[in-house]
Amino acid sequence: MYLYHMYYRGDGSLRDDTLYTLNQLKEKHPDLHALHVQKYETRPEVPKQHFPHIDCDWGGAVFLCPVHPEKICAALAQYRKREVPPFPYHEIPVADLDPSNLALWLFKTREYTPIEVIPFEQRLLEEMREVPEATKGYFDEQRQKHEPALFFVHVPHVLHKGSIDMSRYNVQYTREYKTGK
Repeated sequence: MYLYHMYYRGDGSLRDDTLYTLNQLKEKHPDLHALHVQKYETRPEVPKQHFPHIDCDWGGAVFLCPVHPEKICAALAQYRKREVPPFPYHEIPVADLDPSNLALWLFKTREYTPIEVIPFEQRLLEEMREVPEATKGYFDEQRQKHEPALFFVHVPHVLHKGSIDMSRYNVQYTREYKTGK
């Protein structure tokens, strides 16, 4: 069973072969921190939100996804009716991660609520392998409003407290999707 970390920017290459949290990037690589913190310019409260069960804030966690990036890109192309370029991602075996550093964020509501973060249970990942209908609806809604769509709205996340050594994993790429296909 695998978890995925997808990259919006760049080629998926990492400095130091480490996937750092937002908080760690601030000290280790300020230029990368500045790039990634831009996502929160209109929502400055987000990086300070707290995750129960792993006792860290948003900036202290690495976000992983149980849904394969290929499925998310295909849904984005189908429901947004636009081309989706290839995106780099890493595939990480769940067995390589310490479960005491993991929590599940169900992400059923649009805004973060701590009640949606539950203790990590690997058996629950099987139920989280597909793009949720709510995500597809969100993609379609954003298309109709002519507004950009975030990749992971309503997609469950696995939260990992702290950095992850990525030296054993190769970067992979999703395929390119043509308009509406």
